[in-house]
Amino acid sequence: MTYRALLIGNSVFDSDAGLNPLNAPTKDVARLHRALVQPGTGLFADEHVRLITERTSDEILDELDLFFAGARRDDLLLLYYSGHGLLDERNHFYLCGRTTRSDRLLRTAVSNVRINEFLQHSVARSTVIILDCCSSGMFKGGDLGTPLAGPGRFVVSSSRGRDLANDAATPTGTSLFTESLVAGMLGAAEDRNHDGYVDLREIFDYVRDTLTATSKQIPHCRFDGDAAVKLARRPVAAPVPMRPDRTGEPAFTLSENAVVLRDVHPSERLDPEVIEIYPLSGETLECRAETDATWLRPQIQGHRLIVHLEPVPGPNRGKILIRDLGSQSVRTLRVEVHVTPVTAKDGPSAHPVPPPEVHRPADPEQASHTQPASYSQPTEPASSPDRNPPVEPGPPGMQPEPPWSVRPTPWPGSFADVGPDVGDPNSAAGAEAENKAKIAFTLAISALPAAVLCPYVGGIVGIIALVFVKRAANSGVVLPDPVRKRLRTTRILSYVSIALNVAVAAFLIVPPLFSK
Repeated sequence: MTYRALLIGNSVFDSDAGLNPLNAPTKDVARLHRALVQPGTGLFADEHVRLITERTSDEILDELDLFFAGARRDDLLLLYYSGHGLLDERNHFYLCGRTTRSDRLLRTAVSNVRINEFLQHSVARSTVIILDCCSSGMFKGGDLGTPLAGPGRFVVSSSRGRDLANDAATPTGTSLFTESLVAGMLGAAEDRNHDGYVDLREIFDYVRDTLTATSKQIPHCRFDGDAAVKLARRPVAAPVPMRPDRTGEPAFTLSENAVVLRDVHPSERLDPEVIEIYPLSGETLECRAETDATWLRPQIQGHRLIVHLEPVPGPNRGKILIRDLGSQSVRTLRVEVHVTPVTAKDGPSAHPVPPPEVHRPADPEQASHTQPASYSQPTEPASSPDRNPPVEPGPPGMQPEPPWSVRPTPWPGSFADVGPDVGDPNSAAGAEAENKAKIAFTLAISALPAAVLCPYVGGIVGIIALVFVKRAANSGVVLPDPVRKRLRTTRILSYVSIALNVAVAAFLIVPPLFSK
């Protein structure tokens, strides 16, 4: 069995002034993430826990789709959300994203109907849903269990009915519900059957007893079965602390623990990824970023991690360690970028890729603050045969074109096919080609009035002009841009004169035939 989790936290809601900002959600997902992967008690591997914060409703739907569609039958799925939760007049429940508007919930929020659709199409037999949702301001609420109940689902909510629950009182705190949930998973919940694990029922009982004893908040659950779903380990006969041990707890968390980009085109230039750094205490952070992946260039700017991406064709995987120099707390950001390789059918020129722009701070002192000491920036970006093919020398006196500068291939019969780019334009052949271009242009100019005055003569002159254009184009030299433009103009004029000649001839021949 593989344990997989999707943790969603939204604390800001830009599109609706009635949805007040919250203190807890980004810290809630960080605390719960730590509890799920804690060595000794956690059952979740870090690579199977997806943490996302401050997302729009559409982005949340995308994450839900990937999460449930990628599950296998024996997987145990845990979906957690902390943020605003709203009910409409039909008792439909909605998760709020960054762009949610309370007057347009159906379009701008994530409804329980959509979540149910994802659950119904998932092959996983067991799904745990934990919702710590806000209604407004400093309080939380909503009747959450009923709309999401179903076979194989275990729903836990922070309150029952339309009751309210407390949000965090400080910007660096967590909600009472999530704080009790984390405490129960880390050791406070009792292993009543002494099997070495605590299940969802044992954890919920601890959370309910703790909240009812310290507040007026009453959590709610709706289980399909006895809820014997193991969520944490317990060493047999080990002492159980009543509160979670905060020793060694990270002083900060990240808005995301993984960045995954798929189906990236080789010619696509990726924008830098921006990861927010949230402090979990009142202490000042002094973070540095370190990585061994040469295609990643991380920079710390205030409370943000800026990651510049320079992937090569194929799969690219790397890790970035973010370390606080004061507390020595370390968080890991996993980065995966899958670039579509160039196929033999496409050829090397089908996907021209310019070299990535390298942004380096001009001030060396500034660079020392933004780049870690252990991170060595390569002098030149790494290259591969597909991205940076060697540039062959061109004709004397000419600058070689870069490998990504590709001249478009003309379609058959187009006006762009006016000569190959080979040979020396200053040679005798080049002078001869330029003379032929001049003769062809003169003939084309003369063919226009001749087509009207002497129809047959005008057509013949136009055809002769086309012959000189063809000879100039096939002269085997690099034609200067003015000459190439003149050849294009000559070809157009020749075609016009021939068409005009045909029209005039038809006007002279056809009417007499009908008059007879």
